[in-house]
Amino acid sequence: MRKIMSAMLAALLLVAAASGLAGCYEPMEEFVSDYQESNSWGSVLQKANTSYMFNYEGAPNEGYFFINDFERGGKIEKTPYDPQREGYVFAGWYREPECINVWNFEQDTLPAAEHDENGELIYTETKLYAKWVQV
Repeated sequence: MRKIMSAMLAALLLVAAASGLAGCYEPMEEFVSDYQESNSWGSVLQKANTSYMFNYEGAPNEGYFFINDFERGGKIEKTPYDPQREGYVFAGWYREPECINVWNFEQDTLPAAEHDENGELIYTETKLYAKWVQV
């Protein structure tokens, strides 16, 4: 049953990635271990290069709020809806968990693509962290 559920989730993520959509998810080991991996039906799974983090202890989905894949070296074109947290107001996306440097969606760019000696793309994940203000 777990294999069926994992296959269904992987298929859903592939559809979301192909359509430019992504969403909250519960990370699985296959998305953590390698940049890409073949699944049982021969498709290749590719990791998203941008992660939005809830940024508080005890957050769901191991802290992941939203994932997406954008052009390396490009700007983040779409942002997810604002996350919710009881007793707090969302106050923007930041470059680090301490919420010092705000991510400027109009100017900031993702890291450019880098390749290893075999020409394989080196996976780089950009994490953005939610800032919370207690109400």
